Amino acid sequence: MRFDLPDEFVQRMSSLFRGLGRENELEAFIYTFSESPGKGIRFNRNKTNGENVFSGIVTAKVPWSDDGWYLPEDFHPGRHPYYHAGLFYIQEPSAMLPAMLAKACPGDRVLDLCAAPGGKSVKLSSDMRGEGLLLSNDISTERVRPLVRNIELAGCSNCVVANEPPNKLSAVYPEFFDIVLVDAPCSGEGMFRRDQNALKNWNKYKDDYPVTQLDILSEAASMLKPGGRLVYSTCTFSLEENEKVIDSFLSDKMDYMIEDIFAEGYLDEIPDLHKTGISRGLKIAGSNTDMTARIFPHDIPGDGHYCAVLRKNDHSENIDHETKDLADIKNREEIRNAFHDFADDVLSEEDSKRIDKYFSNHLACYKDHIYTLNVPVRLPDNINMPKKGFFVGRLNRSKAGVFFEPSHQLVMSLGKGDHRRMISFSHSSMEIAKYLKGETIFFSEDPADLSDYQGYVIIAVDGHPLGWGKKDRNGMIKNLYPKGWRRS
Repeated sequence: MRFDLPDEFVQRMSSLFRGLGRENELEAFIYTFSESPGKGIRFNRNKTNGENVFSGIVTAKVPWSDDGWYLPEDFHPGRHPYYHAGLFYIQEPSAMLPAMLAKACPGDRVLDLCAAPGGKSVKLSSDMRGEGLLLSNDISTERVRPLVRNIELAGCSNCVVANEPPNKLSAVYPEFFDIVLVDAPCSGEGMFRRDQNALKNWNKYKDDYPVTQLDILSEAASMLKPGGRLVYSTCTFSLEENEKVIDSFLSDKMDYMIEDIFAEGYLDEIPDLHKTGISRGLKIAGSNTDMTARIFPHDIPGDGHYCAVLRKNDHSENIDHETKDLADIKNREEIRNAFHDFADDVLSEEDSKRIDKYFSNHLACYKDHIYTLNVPVRLPDNINMPKKGFFVGRLNRSKAGVFFEPSHQLVMSLGKGDHRRMISFSHSSMEIAKYLKGETIFFSEDPADLSDYQGYVIIAVDGHPLGWGKKDRNGMIKNLYPKGWRRS
């Protein structure tokens, strides 16, 4: 029966497993397509270290991830209030490997070239601790929408989102990034058991992807600084889309070399690596493609993945990019004053200083909508950017004066700190359930500093900021949770 898999697919996999010297595993591999896929989550290090979150539910670590855990099949994390607080991202376990191999650090310039729906971008930003610049791009306008939402949900404050083809980005960002991640569009063979459309599309387009993948890799390579790291990944098993793409790329790009994923500095911190389900790629004659990595679903609870890490030789001339923020913000002081009037009353001192420091590096205002970043950068006018940085809020102008209205992204960027105007409820409380539905909530047990207060408050779940509300003196809180995010 072969579980409705195309004969050609089975034949290709048989050839691949013979080449890997693992022909006796083909039957086990084929059988996985009749099983349920593995489930996983990655904790957001900018918000939590994962301790005591879902204690007793998450029991097994994803071995190639420093913040990933397996989930039982009957647990639905997207229904938990912690999901809405951005404490974790739901991600297929084997898909956690590429962003780990990128090894992003605070201060890096990172490009996630095919970023939607955002899981890898969220991980990159987390590893960067919100410092440096992350450009998350996707060519699909439809897919950019969930990308923006997931980045905002995770509280990423160092991210710009673009919606452009790779060749348009490469024209304005030559040799600009320290790290480029290409999770390339592919035939999606790892998705067969999740998505019947993946199987239908495989039959139509399976032979078209390598050309597209090579084109994307070429554009990505031109945006990487000398000495930089290029991570290529797919969720397919196809030799033509994986090792052969890397081999073709290296044949054309003489200033690139394969980094050995299994050498010291990548996966060597994983004990008993051979037991984790990560195996070497197929060695193509004359190349080092056995230094790349494969994950098969019969080895681990997951869909499978392919990853390669390439290094650009550090001998070419680096382009000197203008990064100084040259924007002439005539109302810069007006913005800062309005923000401080709000922040000094509502936020913790730490977060108030953090945002003010961002203003010193980069500040842009579009129709009174305020964007900032933690590094000086000039964003090109000819690039479509649905998210022009960290949207902190807007100026509300009235006869009474100019007031700062905070964005939902601002509250999602806040930590579990000692905020001046925060009201926290238990994750199992009726108040949190009502808040996430957009309903008005009441708070009758005001602490002394909130009993007579009226204005913006942070609604939190177990101390983790969840959204804004507006409180009156009677304890009624107007719900400001975004309409598009509310539970039905």
